[in-house]
Amino acid sequence: THCISSAASDVYKRQKLDESFKVLGINQDSTLKEIKTRYKVLAKKWHPDAQQNIKNEINKDKFVIISNAYKIIIKSFTESKKNK
Repeated sequence: THCISSAASDVYKRQKLDESFKVLGINQDSTLKEIKTRYKVLAKKWHPDAQQNIKNEINKDKFVIISNAYKIIIKSFTESKKNK
């Protein structure tokens, strides 16, 4: 059963990673520099303090989604470098 749960976990991680690339609007073969640049652009755009005329909660939610996606991608890069 451990093997099955491990495989399910791997599939879940892969799905979260795929989703994260979509959130940032980048390809999975993007470089680390491209990922960081895209994150900075989106984080600046959607930061809750960036646009006072738009509902702050919408910006906050979008900002959190973007930040979480970035963290997932960076963690994947870090883990893949450790495994090489």
